[in-house]
Amino acid sequence: LLKELQKFIEQERNKDFLKLYSEALDELTDGSVDVNELCNHLDQAYRKHVSTYAEPSIPDDDELFGQAYHHVVHSADAEELMRLEQSFALAVSTEVDKKNAVLKRMDEELIKNTEIGLQKLGPDIPQTITQMQGTHIRNRELVESQWNSCISELKRIQRRELRAFVMSIEERRSSSGTGCEPTTQPLICPVTDLPGTKRRIKTPKRT
Repeated sequence: LLKELQKFIEQERNKDFLKLYSEALDELTDGSVDVNELCNHLDQAYRKHVSTYAEPSIPDDDELFGQAYHHVVHSADAEELMRLEQSFALAVSTEVDKKNAVLKRMDEELIKNTEIGLQKLGPDIPQTITQMQGTHIRNRELVESQWNSCISELKRIQRRELRAFVMSIEERRSSSGTGCEPTTQPLICPVTDLPGTKRRIKTPKRT
């Protein structure tokens, strides 16, 4: 008797399933159900089900910094962050202006020497001017490369300092709910001697 009852229950359950399946299929075929909406519901249900078994992902350093930066931007420390970023941008702009001034001075020196050479007479003058121009091009490329390296190093230090500043604020906010002051003063690429004559560029000092 128990087996017959179990068999009956199983048969009725199958009938209910087939009925629901048939009704759902009819709704899909006659267009009464939005297929895209149904797929979205199924996708959300699947993701929710799978997420309960999946291990939570651990954010990497860049994600942590992005989250911290977002918090700082929308906090009372946003103005301090903006001033720090502006000081960094000004420092870079200053070094770019110095580089351009040095290169301009080198170009003007070439033009001056070329004009002097053209005023002289002699069979070797054209070759001398050509050699002078070739030397100028090589020296100019070297000087520009040195300045670009200096500026790139400055930007690298600024990124490190900005990251340290943001993360220190985030740490302070998490522990006590308050902000903190910048860890360093605005960085300036310490080029004491302008290149372009016989001097070399000093790269930024690491702090």
